[in-house]
Amino acid sequence: MYKYDDRQQIREIAKNWLSSDGVILDSETTGLDKDDEIIEIGVIDCSGKILLDTLVRSIKKIPPAVTKIHGITNVNVKNAPIWSDVQMQLIKVIKGRKLLIYNANFDCRLMIQSSTKAGIFDDEFLDTISINTGCVMLAYAHFYGEWNDYRNDYKWQKLDDAAKQQNVTLEGKSHRAITDCYTTLNLLKSMAGVYHIEGINESKKEASGKGSTVEERGKISIFFIYMTVMTLVIYLLVVFIKIL
Repeated sequence: MYKYDDRQQIREIAKNWLSSDGVILDSETTGLDKDDEIIEIGVIDCSGKILLDTLVRSIKKIPPAVTKIHGITNVNVKNAPIWSDVQMQLIKVIKGRKLLIYNANFDCRLMIQSSTKAGIFDDEFLDTISINTGCVMLAYAHFYGEWNDYRNDYKWQKLDDAAKQQNVTLEGKSHRAITDCYTTLNLLKSMAGVYHIEGINESKKEASGKGSTVEERGKISIFFIYMTVMTLVIYLLVVFIKIL
């Protein structure tokens, strides 16, 4: 059953992630489809230190409708490094560390797509992003506890919505890689019970979840199944790419 003890268990997971020497990654892209690419990527550590922050010159042009979301134009990325150069930098900062991503399936898929389109098949890189990754979005869905009757599962919250729900202050413009990295870090701190803003105490933050409602429903938690399946899906995708 999904009861308060399960929410506390997720809180402990958040604490472990924050103390694991992990890194937080976020990216912006040309879109959501199978031919889209990363055009900006950021990585910070759990102390907030920026490890990587760069635009990426994509092969595919950035559609105007996508530019309206993150503000990145084709002119902005014209002189940016290409993905093959960025991937080399990325490996250096994530190698051997827990990789924490809000919506890990999406970012990992786009990193794989960018590598594939660039003609790069780096086993070290692909294994790192498929094996040692934690999805903050899935963890937060169970922490917040809003049930979706249609999907018979906990609702995945958008990062901006999750920040509002936990009174997390945005540090910059949303839908930019480094800003979203910091938002994810502060959301993790909130989940771990260590994010503090003047005037906001822990009891108020506890009340911002839906734990009591979900407890009454007595739904079965499938958080750990999701984490396992997500890792397996990414790993199988990596294996498939290696075979090609």
